[in-house]
Amino acid sequence: MNSHVSGENFVLIAPGTLQEIVLPPSALGSSASVKARGLADRDAVPIDRIVTGEAMRPPAPVELQGQIDTDGALSLAWVRRSRLSGTWTGADVPLGESAERYEVTIEHPTGTLTFQASSPKLVVPAEALAGITGSVVINVVQVGDYAKSRPVTLPFDLGS
Repeated sequence: MNSHVSGENFVLIAPGTLQEIVLPPSALGSSASVKARGLADRDAVPIDRIVTGEAMRPPAPVELQGQIDTDGALSLAWVRRSRLSGTWTGADVPLGESAERYEVTIEHPTGTLTFQASSPKLVVPAEALAGITGSVVINVVQVGDYAKSRPVTLPFDLGS
């Protein structure tokens, strides 16, 4: 609260007052018209928005780390997140998707390598990295039932 000033506008949202608008997956890409009305809003103006399905997208993985093993393989690991996670109990968060799937890409100056993983780790064999040196960008997305998450990104140096 210390960063706010006296007289600054704010919105107080009481628990239980927001209404979720549930749309089927078939609505993706279509336009939806919404009227946001409060108690004093007699003449609410509709707002049209494209349905992007953002709430259907799993959260991006976090804490992506990589290291080159002694055999030249690239070991990657990350932490998954879930839309269903509530209070953390110290155990893994519930998956929230029908299967655990990830897409890992390694972008390098001459192209992109793509790999699939079914757990929050991946070992890229040294043979797959043959001829690739220098800086690369590693992206990991969780593949959800309806959409892919946004990526977690790791700039990485494969050396020379």
